[in-house]
Amino acid sequence: RSTHSGCDFATGQIPIEKIVLRVSGRVAEDGFVLHLAEVSHVPSTGASDLGGFVMTVLPEGRPSTLRIPLKVVAVAAGSVTLRKIGDDRDVFTSVNRIRLRCLNCPNS
Repeated sequence: RSTHSGCDFATGQIPIEKIVLRVSGRVAEDGFVLHLAEVSHVPSTGASDLGGFVMTVLPEGRPSTLRIPLKVVAVAAGSVTLRKIGDDRDVFTSVNRIRLRCLNCPNS
């Protein structure tokens, strides 16, 4: 019997421990636009994302686009909340906090 995030499951479930993402993006007038795609996850077989990150951020394995507002010069930060209702009416929600800092900008 496995317990994860306060939920009891009748059968043991193996959670994904780490998700490796490919991140690309561009600078926009009001911040950054990031594109995320899954490269791999650990463990690579037999594991499930029990926290909802994959279901909300990478639905059906497609890349996602996140918009991060620019707060001050050389720093962009924000939270992106994503929600999806699954086929069996389960609700998946993830709050993704992102902070970007320019390493080569003055005053960063």
